[in-house]
Amino acid sequence: MTDRLNIPWAAGAPLTSTSRRLFLSPVGLALLCGTLLVVLLMLVDRAAELLWFRALGYADVFWRLLFAEVAMFATAFIPVFVYVLLNLLVLARLADLESLLPGQSPGGVSPSGVNPSKSGAAQPNPRRLTPLFILGSAATAAIFGFMFSGDWDRFLRLVWSQNFGTSDPIYSRDIGFYLFVLPFLNLVQSSLVVLTLGGTLMLGLAYLRAGGLRFSAKNYVEADPKILRHITANSILLLTAWAWGFYLDRFGLLTRSTGAVFGAGYTDVHVTLVGLWVALGATLGLIGVLHWPLQQTHGVSPCSELAATS
Repeated sequence: MTDRLNIPWAAGAPLTSTSRRLFLSPVGLALLCGTLLVVLLMLVDRAAELLWFRALGYADVFWRLLFAEVAMFATAFIPVFVYVLLNLLVLARLADLESLLPGQSPGGVSPSGVNPSKSGAAQPNPRRLTPLFILGSAATAAIFGFMFSGDWDRFLRLVWSQNFGTSDPIYSRDIGFYLFVLPFLNLVQSSLVVLTLGGTLMLGLAYLRAGGLRFSAKNYVEADPKILRHITANSILLLTAWAWGFYLDRFGLLTRSTGAVFGAGYTDVHVTLVGLWVALGATLGLIGVLHWPLQQTHGVSPCSELAATS
């Protein structure tokens, strides 16, 4: 007597967890094979580059460039991974993930009008979804990591930056700051804006779809205080990165080539620079407006809400 063959993605087969359904499904296996293929092709490409550099007697240059790419990849991968994973864990605790699935209406109510949480149906366990969250966080972090690794020259300029001994006439910054440090800071700032903007929008849509965030003509916004703190914390991070961009744009005025002369002209110094300071102050003021009520009500910083809730 032979036992029944259990195929994980076949009908009627036992599926113990969401993560197992993902990794043992055809889609999961296809993603795994695709990832292994990409890694193999990258290794072959690196091996060919190493042989070429070694033939020219520049093997040390190859390893230095590889180190710069790996360092830039890690610089982006680690913070992005932590940011995305932390937000997903908080989302899993505050929102009904069942309502985010296809075929469910906001609030976890199915099209037939039956709430799964009240009908005795199995609810998704956030801990079971942790492997999915880790996979999604790693994929997002890898995208930013590869974007950063392509700008490995900014890392080398930052590490081996030097002073020229000459300062600019407006900010009294050494010329080396504009050549070696500012390009790296601009890359980090723009990436932070993209990351926090995308994260805040996705969280808002997820809470709106799950029914945890609602808009009404009477109260404007109706939501659980924890959900509001979660969205506010991400909004503050977004505004902080935005304010940092206004601060860095001040230095960008000295390297502009769009005016009548190269660098900062009369209008840049007396009008554009003042506008950047006003925009920076307004952004910091908005951060204070978002931060102060939550600080007064709950006694904790909303920026620490992510770690506290998870």
